[in-house]
Parts: sequence; C-alpha cells; structure tokens
Amino acid sequence: DGKLELIDMLEDVALKATSLISDVLSHAQAISTHEQTSSFKFSQLCEDILTVIDPTQQHNFTAPDIRIKTDKVATQIIVRNLIDNAIKHGGSRQTCLIISVDETSDGMLRFKVRDNGGGFENASIAFLDSGQFRVDSGYGLLGIRRLVNARGGQISARNLPDGSGSEIEFPFP
Repeated sequence: DGKLELIDMLEDVALKATSLISDVLSHAQAISTHEQTSSFKFSQLCEDILTVIDPTQQHNFTAPDIRIKTDKVATQIIVRNLIDNAIKHGGSRQTCLIISVDETSDGMLRFKVRDNGGGFENASIAFLDSGQFRVDSGYGLLGIRRLVNARGGQISARNLPDGSGSEIEFPFP
C-alpha cells in the first residue's frame, strides 16, 4: 500500500540531509580552524579515520608509519575528507588508498592520496583550479582547499595516466 516506498523515500531524504549537514559542518570547521602544531603518528591518524568511515573494513589503505609534526586537526580534516571522497565517489566496492608523506626541500610536508577509483570528472578538477563553488561539488572539498591555501600550499588533483584511479597532492607546513 505504498508504506515501503514511503520508508525508502524517507531514508533517502535522511541520508541526503545528513550528507548536506556534514558538508556544511566540514566547511565551517575548515575555515575556522586555528593552527596548532603537534607531533603524532600519521598511520594511526589514518587508521582512526578509516575505522570511523569504514567500520566494516571493506576498504584498505597504506600509510607511512612515521611521526610528523604539523597541525593535527587540519591534517585530520583534510585526510578524512579525501578518504571519504575516495570511498564515496571512487566507484569501487573495495577502495585501495595509498597515502604518502615526505618532506620537501623547503621544509614543507608533501601529502599524496592515491586511490584505485574511477578518477575525477573534469568538473572536479576545474573546481579545485578555479575555487568557485558550484552545484556539482561539495563544501568539503572547498574547505580543504581553503585550509591548504591558508597555510601556504596549493592542492592539486589528477587522474592517473593509466586510468587506474586518481591522486591528490598538497604541501603542508
């Protein structure tokens, strides 16, 4: 009598509302976060993020088992958003993420997040380049771009040449 369809519709609305609220909160948190440097184990941060995003452990990642000294809160916001986007938009039942960190000659940390998903559409890459909010992009990506830019870096995204996924790279103090 239509009750199951109504329940499905309500669930869909609730999921979309939760996603929108999450995007708005991520954006608000990203633009208001103040820099506080601390030392922490990067692989543990990534593991904690994946545990929350993927409690059933369908996806996997590798990250260097190193201690880094940087703004932990901002790093967590950025990495969480990138992992979440890779899982949500990668189009793979089992997303494999390779996250790397190395130090550049100017003392910055260079982060790379690589996945085995379907890659970026041209609109996503154009969004990162232009910085203009559009209907087809979320607040999360805008927030992380602002966080990176505010700390002297520039985020870049590209599809891997062999079509096996995408990579996002950004320097961070």
